[in-house]
Amino acid sequence: MRDLGITERDAAWKVYLDVVHEAVLPEVIRTHPVYRERKDVSGLFDYMLGFRDYHFKDIAIAWKFAVKEPYRGYTTRFGVYEHHLDRYLANVHSFSERLAAYPPGLNPLLAACADVRVDLSLRVWDVIKALKLLRAASIAAARPTQLEERRSFLQLAEDVMRDLEARRSELTVLRAAVTDAEITPRNEESHAKVADLGVRVEQLRQGLWDRVGKVGLLADAVIAEERARALPR
Repeated sequence: MRDLGITERDAAWKVYLDVVHEAVLPEVIRTHPVYRERKDVSGLFDYMLGFRDYHFKDIAIAWKFAVKEPYRGYTTRFGVYEHHLDRYLANVHSFSERLAAYPPGLNPLLAACADVRVDLSLRVWDVIKALKLLRAASIAAARPTQLEERRSFLQLAEDVMRDLEARRSELTVLRAAVTDAEITPRNEESHAKVADLGVRVEQLRQGLWDRVGKVGLLADAVIAEERARALPR
């Protein structure tokens, strides 16, 4: 944006909304020599113009999941979905003001905290996927102890959810302590703590699939695929 002569946050935000929300390339960008002459710049904007349709598709899938998914209680409990409409709309409407309140520039500590927050939410998806796979395998096996097995699956999920909630509480404390992005001993220590938390969140994921594997209902290849999955499916 600086190469395009746009250095003010309000002006950059307007361009972003036009491109991503309206799928329209503003004239100030379309007629700029940098956009016309540099393939990296024009290619980036072409890519961003596809965001709206891509996001609409994701929103439609998420909405379908939120209203029909039998395990949606886990995502609601963890705050992956906002189930209160007024709070959801308040967050949407206040986004611009909240964004403007952040100092310009990238804060590595806030970015690291955001990464861990995403990882925690993805681990909730791991819990749901594990329950689905185990339930389907238990039904297919038609064991006489199926009901007891399913109760044990729910207990496994509850154990992991409690651990995830504990890690989320740790992240909340670490995130609240971030006040600036200066390279200081305090911030260096905070960064190390956030990195360590990220490692422990991943260990929870691997521990979940270790426990699922020990149940003996799923093939090793299925477990291996879920261990390596980056996004929910």
